[in-house]
Amino acid sequence: MTLLLNPTKKSAQFFRYIELAEKDEAPKVNKFFSWTANNLAVAGKKCLFLVNDLTYASVFIANVTAEDRKNLAEIVHYGIDMTFDLCGIKRSEIDEYFATAGETKVYKAHDNAAISVNNRLNWLGSWVSDKYPIDLSDYYQPMYIKQLLDYPVGTLKYRNPAEATRLVFDEWLAGRIDDIESLLKSKKKKQ
Repeated sequence: MTLLLNPTKKSAQFFRYIELAEKDEAPKVNKFFSWTANNLAVAGKKCLFLVNDLTYASVFIANVTAEDRKNLAEIVHYGIDMTFDLCGIKRSEIDEYFATAGETKVYKAHDNAAISVNNRLNWLGSWVSDKYPIDLSDYYQPMYIKQLLDYPVGTLKYRNPAEATRLVFDEWLAGRIDDIESLLKSKKKKQ
């Protein structure tokens, strides 16, 4: 398996030090292991915003410098790790996710729904940052991400990404990942 990062055209330059996925390899990656990436500027600093293509869980990485780009795969892994932790996923399950994912590769952004949610959450983040200002001295912004994880998304039947992530982990660990996308779109929200 592969952990696939799918940058939009404008954010592709951030990922140039990460190996490219083959054209026939990328469509085979399960959406749970695929993340759409976009960049934005905060106070003149370059930042990355990633969204899981299945659960729409968010990762925000502040102040990515040219030097940081050489280690971007590790920086993104830690961001994903922190996001899963904020969703309430157990450490052993997060470790299993990365062990299953294997190496990190880059492909072009291709999931229009994920790009749309990425843009929408990115926009919502501008409001969240008023309440939880972004600390540009640290890559990771847990309070900021926590707010975005609790925001319901229509394509998830108005579940929030944190709930969707927990559901997907439960199904994946039980070996029922085959049709998880239709599960998220059909299963009723827990009361």
